[in-house]
Amino acid sequence: MSRLVLFLFLIPLCRGQGEQEMMLNFDSDIEVCDDEDSQAFMDTKGIKTDRNETVAFVTGSIEFFKGMGANTMVEIKVFKVENGRSEMVFSYEICDLCAEIMDPESDYKKYLQYFGFPEVCPFAPGNYKIHDLTADTSELPINPANAGRYRIILTIFEDSDGSCKSDRTFLCCSQLEALIEPAGT
Repeated sequence: MSRLVLFLFLIPLCRGQGEQEMMLNFDSDIEVCDDEDSQAFMDTKGIKTDRNETVAFVTGSIEFFKGMGANTMVEIKVFKVENGRSEMVFSYEICDLCAEIMDPESDYKKYLQYFGFPEVCPFAPGNYKIHDLTADTSELPINPANAGRYRIILTIFEDSDGSCKSDRTFLCCSQLEALIEPAGT
């Protein structure tokens, strides 16, 4: 009898878990980190995050005071922020940004299309437009178990040989907050 009661109690809980549609939304503007190197490398004050009825999107322009060329490396780290603590849940490195920008088969083309970056590298200092960037969740585990606030930190380095294995020189970093939340909130 106790198994039957437990089973009947768990049915509604299990049903609710898989049926709720979740979405990933940006929840802040892109901000340059506070250190001097980052402040001297780029300015994101021209970027704004807006929401419509269904999704958050980033638009505006980012200004690079310095250009990017061969052996520019990008590191992306994602932290889940909960109860004043943050835990890294994802880390990825793009060892040679120029190679990715110029590669027509790059996995990052779907993201790079939103930025006004040139399709050749190196690229010069200047203003680059961001055109309605939204979060692509097609390859992410978006579900109720992962609901919450996240901080995405993008760090740019100069890597002496473009391998991600050699000495790195810090150039700048920026960050953005995101939420995994029920759709329509």
